[in-house]
Amino acid sequence: PNEFDLYNKNDQAQQINCTATGSEGSFQFMCLAADNPNVDLTMDSGESITIVLETDILDNQVNSALGSSLVVSLTNFADRSLTTFGTGADESHIWWSDSAEELNPVDYYWIEYGLTSISSTQYSI
Repeated sequence: PNEFDLYNKNDQAQQINCTATGSEGSFQFMCLAADNPNVDLTMDSGESITIVLETDILDNQVNSALGSSLVVSLTNFADRSLTTFGTGADESHIWWSDSAEELNPVDYYWIEYGLTSISSTQYSI
C-alpha cells in the first residue's frame, strides 16, 4: 500500500491523506487534521466517533505458490504510562492531541478502551 486515508465513518467524502513510513510488517502513520479541516474528528465528553484508516492493496499476490493474507492489528494504545510515540514495544502506538486549548494543545499517547489489542479478521487474498 502506498496511500492511506483517514476519515470519519459518517462522512467518507472528506478524507485526510496520511503519510506512512515503514515496510512489510510494521507501518507508522501520520494523519494531520490540519491537512483537511473539513474532516470532523471532534467529539464532546462522553461521546464516541468511528474513525476509518483505509488503503488499497496494489499487489495481492505476493507469492502465488503460498497465497497471501492480510491481518491488521493495533497494540500499545491503552497504556497511560507510555509517553513516547513509535513502533517499539516500549512506545505508544497511538498519539493524538487535544486542541480544545488551541494555544496549549495537550498530547496523549493512549485512548480509553476496554481491550489492549485490536485485530482484524484474517483475509486470504
